[in-house]
Amino acid sequence: NYAQKIHAALVDGANAWHYWWVWALDNSNSGLLGSTPNKQQTKRAWALGNYAKFIRPSMYRLNVQGSLSQGVFASAYKKDGVTDSVVVVVVNTGYSSVTFDTVLEGFNVAKVKVYVTDNTRNCQWDGSYITLTGGNTIHYVAPSRSVSTIVNG
Repeated sequence: NYAQKIHAALVDGANAWHYWWVWALDNSNSGLLGSTPNKQQTKRAWALGNYAKFIRPSMYRLNVQGSLSQGVFASAYKKDGVTDSVVVVVVNTGYSSVTFDTVLEGFNVAKVKVYVTDNTRNCQWDGSYITLTGGNTIHYVAPSRSVSTIVNG
């Protein structure tokens, strides 16, 4: 699971993560683009996009508070000095949905959007919002086998 590998690198102190294998040479998911004639983006590319599209230069990583279920990995990022800018990436490697709860200290955000990559979606926002309790508590149900990116709306 490449989302899990990206997560591990970033929480272990990497300030960037690169993947250089653009085209798969077979029918696997090993490249960012598939080997089919139309070279569509693979799930690996979309999972990378859940990080790369939202975590921008000048952001730094925060500690995620709360207990995580087995197979669930989460990391949070913000811009220095900005209390309404937050990105939380939740990776669920399990085969069932799980509840994710965390408190974001020092934030005051009314609602957030969630972009999901899973079996049927590619870094897609479903058009709904999650309202944060007290402006800083996220309660989210992460779909099975997914990467979810929570961003202020």
